[in-house]
Amino acid sequence: MMREENKRMKDQVDTVLMISQLERGSTPMEWELIDPQDAIQGAVNHVSLIIQNRQGAIHTDFQAPACALRADKNHFTNMITNLLDNAIKYSEGAPQIALKTAVVEGQYTIKISDKGMGMDQEKLKLIFQKFYCVQSGNIINIKGHGLGLSYVKKILELLNGTIHVRSTLGEGSEFTIQLPLES
Repeated sequence: MMREENKRMKDQVDTVLMISQLERGSTPMEWELIDPQDAIQGAVNHVSLIIQNRQGAIHTDFQAPACALRADKNHFTNMITNLLDNAIKYSEGAPQIALKTAVVEGQYTIKISDKGMGMDQEKLKLIFQKFYCVQSGNIINIKGHGLGLSYVKKILELLNGTIHVRSTLGEGSEFTIQLPLES
């Protein structure tokens, strides 16, 4: 138990340091043209076993044509993984997650939606702040540090992308990412 808690604390410190370095611009980004579907599939593969163990499902709908984004593949994949982890974490029963890609008005669009606990409008205003965690009286075992969504937001800023969230308490959330395509 101590070993697991030490690892959790180390991960938290590492994440804080990485976000601080990203904010200062001192973390080198390995910019390259990436296939976003390949990176997204990597994130899906990363969480698939967790979803399966909870008798849930992730439904993918890759409608975006083959294209390229200029990004750091590792950070891009981690960003998607963070959003999927949250969808799992905030689902009370078996997680039901949908991930859809498309190109809309020249933007690569990724939608990740869940049927989890959702959030009210007050919480929605705070979710991208460092160290903010959505608390729930019904879910006791939510482990997090309040860093995942601030990391997502920072990576999207570096990619000149945006994120929008729609959520209804008790019904779930939908995160929509839009990124400029490489011409």
